[in-house]
Amino acid sequence: MGCAYTSDQFYRDWRYAVDKDFVDPNGKPFEYAKDGKQSWGDELKCLKFDCPPNTAAISHNGKYLAVAVNRDIHIFDTATNDFHVFWGHTSRVDVVAFQPGNANVLVTCAMKNRDWMPETDPAIIFWDLSAHTGKPSYSDEDITNVSNHAARAVVKSLTDFGPSLKLATAEQDFLATSFKPSILQALAKNNVSGNMMINGRLAASFQSNVFSPSGRYMIYLPGRRPFSNQNEAWDVRIYCMASYKDELTLTGHTDAIMWTGYSPNETLIGTVAWDKTIKIWDASTGQVKYTFETSGQNWTGGFSPDGTMFAGTCGGGDIHVYSLHDGTEIFRSDSIRRWCRALDWSPDNRFLVIGGKGFGKLVLIDVQKQVVV
Repeated sequence: MGCAYTSDQFYRDWRYAVDKDFVDPNGKPFEYAKDGKQSWGDELKCLKFDCPPNTAAISHNGKYLAVAVNRDIHIFDTATNDFHVFWGHTSRVDVVAFQPGNANVLVTCAMKNRDWMPETDPAIIFWDLSAHTGKPSYSDEDITNVSNHAARAVVKSLTDFGPSLKLATAEQDFLATSFKPSILQALAKNNVSGNMMINGRLAASFQSNVFSPSGRYMIYLPGRRPFSNQNEAWDVRIYCMASYKDELTLTGHTDAIMWTGYSPNETLIGTVAWDKTIKIWDASTGQVKYTFETSGQNWTGGFSPDGTMFAGTCGGGDIHVYSLHDGTEIFRSDSIRRWCRALDWSPDNRFLVIGGKGFGKLVLIDVQKQVVV
């Protein structure tokens, strides 16, 4: 006898888990940090939504948690447990990010068209949580009911003009469906009429930084997404949060930009792209300081905590570490041979940890000794 088990049920039942503890080369388990071992059920609070969240972010002081669910942004006050729902995007929200040092400023971005929505430009919306308490969000059922009501009104008007005109049920349904995106766009536009908005995309994948460490600047990609795997211009804009203006445009990449971020002291900007280059830019002038060429598509990057080195990964599994004093390559490894899409530095600049797709392990590199641990 067959057994029906849907993918939705699988995702409700299944949980991420570490198959076994990480060990050093001698087979000895690494020690956990204080409170470093957590399991499902240990969480302080569990938030439930009608559908799976898209993404989430927490403010620097832990006061607010922002969770994107479809096109809505749910704001949770961790001190009072209050909830507010913000909405103004007409398609799925892809990125949410708080300004460092200012928990009241949230930026959100919807970059792609989804489902039945007409073709629209990507939008970055700025939210002031101290002044915005959220407005009622309209569900798909609400929009459908309004669309059906509008369709019936049109049918009645057409009948008044020509009593012999009768639209079939399928034709009335088509009319209602046609109204739906326009109604949603009108409501969303009205809801954020007082918000700052930018036509662009936020790069938040593969540990990209939306803001500079101080929060003074925001990094974004202007307009619609160019085609990837082609020779197209992929520009980067630097937006000043104090003047509400673009300060720099970084021009030079010719394929999809995967990672962007500032150095800790905000003097340099790094970009990692599929055009086989990693670029380091002067943050005051927007001029390229270094261009590091690799053998393939690059995925992620990161400045060392002291700002003297930059690490980047190439699609074939190559790991590169460069000196930012003179632009020389100080370490390279091709031992992983898998897509490496995540990396991080230890606070003392000595170690670099790499994670990626398909090899089920973390790679720890001693940059000082230039060896894989």
